[in-house]
Amino acid sequence: MTRRDQDVGYIAKQIAGFGSLMEEITVRLPDNVTSALDEATREAGLSRNEIIEKALSDFLFIRRFRLLRERIAGQSENAYTDQDVFDRVS
Repeated sequence: MTRRDQDVGYIAKQIAGFGSLMEEITVRLPDNVTSALDEATREAGLSRNEIIEKALSDFLFIRRFRLLRERIAGQSENAYTDQDVFDRVS
């Protein structure tokens, strides 16, 4: 493999999101949550890390969405639904 091929591969990985910096953390879970997580890994064919990352990403997205909805609702006398907020930020 040439240096150019290596550089192109590196750039492609960066664009695709691979090779990005990641921080390792330790999470302690109750036994019943760990069992449910392991069952989900088998059913979905995903790793524990992939499922936890997806769940946390979804939680953080929903949290940001709700905070935005509250901020928008506080700036207006009109009542906004989730769809109204989604349409406004999309």
